Amino acid sequence: MKRYVLAVTLAVLVAAIFVPAVWGTVFDMRQNQGPSSIEDRYIGLSTDTKPSTLNVVGDTFLETDTGRRFYWTGSAWTALDLLTTAGPDTLSAPGQTDPIYARGQKVAEFMYTVGSINTSVTVAMEGKKSVSAWTALGSTVTQTANGNYGIVDTNIAMYDSLRFNWSAEVGGTAATVIVISTMAKE
Repeated sequence: MKRYVLAVTLAVLVAAIFVPAVWGTVFDMRQNQGPSSIEDRYIGLSTDTKPSTLNVVGDTFLETDTGRRFYWTGSAWTALDLLTTAGPDTLSAPGQTDPIYARGQKVAEFMYTVGSINTSVTVAMEGKKSVSAWTALGSTVTQTANGNYGIVDTNIAMYDSLRFNWSAEVGGTAATVIVISTMAKE
């Protein structure tokens, strides 16, 4: 029941932010930023046809009417069995979210909303093995506009914990970052 409530809450939050004008239409939230750990994002209804071309491994699709999430394996959309959902966490200055337990998981995603940005914020997904230091997974990403973004990693099995790291803000101190994280075994 708890997972269902979290999934529905996430779906309502995403729907309120992203979908008011596009119900019944697959919405491509692709960020044209070249190679990075940002992957394409799609949202739509469960009755919509999920895109089957121009996808990158790790792309995600959120069904706003069911709260179900899928990721692109390279050849098909696979449902994520949401085992862990955390957040939303609101950061009002550079810092990290609380670590989330990741052992036994395979896929992780941090969805985040940047608001009140002046110039840029730099963020990354980080992983940690038991007693090791935190390590950035993939490259850090710099956002220069308010909006909704995401970081996906499809190979987190070697990490015990994950966290979202907002490492820098340039051009001011007014930005906020709201983070929701999900992990899955498949």
